[in-house]
Amino acid sequence: MNPILYLIRLGGRFTLFFFRKWYIVITILILLPSIISSIQEGIEQKNPLIPIYDLGMMSISADQSLYDELQNNTDEIIPNFKPDNKILNKIDYWGRFAWNLGKRVFVNLWMIIFNFMVFYWFFGLTNKSKEGRNLLLAFLTMVFLQIFIRLLLLVITNDIEIPGELNLYSKMWFIIKFIMPFKGVYSLIKFIISSIV
Repeated sequence: MNPILYLIRLGGRFTLFFFRKWYIVITILILLPSIISSIQEGIEQKNPLIPIYDLGMMSISADQSLYDELQNNTDEIIPNFKPDNKILNKIDYWGRFAWNLGKRVFVNLWMIIFNFMVFYWFFGLTNKSKEGRNLLLAFLTMVFLQIFIRLLLLVITNDIEIPGELNLYSKMWFIIKFIMPFKGVYSLIKFIISSIV
């Protein structure tokens, strides 16, 4: 076969795949730097499970990463000038705000959405006619995984320090707030609303 025709055919197939499965291509582009660094770390430490572990933690802990990003970098998201009454200054201010926010939260927000899409697809394999059931199962699976991973991290790494002066009731609420699912998404919505108002 002529190599030029083969390349044209291959490019056409890739283009069709890109337009049909664009979300997979975006996810691969997002994960590629992490996968490469994880593979290098796995080779250095002679442990082939490191890339799998890092990929799983990146996808499951995306909400916690989103929460941490919003807690630590709000000063870098909000532009350092206030818009006056001129329309161009307002456009500039909100454009910078949207760009800075998107730059900080896109990867984590995309991983949350992609996880939801994967779980929805997985539950849709058995019964495509019950979309509401599949949506609910995908949501509940994400909630369960987020709570499980946060509890596991809490037990293994002792990631948070519970203040000693709290009574038992307050300590329980402190731990519940720590393991609360979708607190990154909640913080993002709260941050956007408080910035607009």
